[in-house]
Amino acid sequence: MKKDRPLLVYMLVAATVLLLRIINLFVPVNLTLLFALLAVVRAIFAKKSADYVNDKYVGIKENSELIVSRIDAEEYLPKAHRTFRYLAWLCTADAVSSVICALANPDAVLQVSFGVMVLQQALDIIGMTMIAMFVNENESFYFRVGIIWILLILLQAVYSVVTVVIAFQGDVKKTTASLMMLYLIMILYFLYRYTIVKTFEEKRS
Repeated sequence: MKKDRPLLVYMLVAATVLLLRIINLFVPVNLTLLFALLAVVRAIFAKKSADYVNDKYVGIKENSELIVSRIDAEEYLPKAHRTFRYLAWLCTADAVSSVICALANPDAVLQVSFGVMVLQQALDIIGMTMIAMFVNENESFYFRVGIIWILLILLQAVYSVVTVVIAFQGDVKKTTASLMMLYLIMILYFLYRYTIVKTFEEKRS
């Protein structure tokens, strides 16, 4: 893996976590410590992603001959940089909270990890949306980020709420089915996210 591809590495680790969560739904093995370790790895690459975005921003600002590119970079990339820094801190908090819950209150692990996962996903969506706004040079917001991107975000939001509602009703089978659907949608999100990452990586300074 090339050293300048932290956005891609973060995506691969996050997708791996989702696949493990799907398996864990049907094979109830305690993977808390493994998830904590993967959260640390995500934190590292979220921080590297923030640095990469910032380096790209500085390069474009200093070297690009296109005024539009410099203006767009100024508008969107600092926001993406800050968002990925917040994501790095949240992933670190995820690792710490997972270990604490596992030791102090194992029954709370699922609830806490679900809440943190949704927040992590929200930050990643914000950061990647800023990058999408930068790489897709179009006046319309909808064409800049893409209809599929918006649809995947909406589906994740809907299924996050649905999962919480079903969980509070105490229906284990429906909760498991809803979680699996949410995880699958998140995996589709990361697959589509790759197209944005690839375009951003190919964007010349």
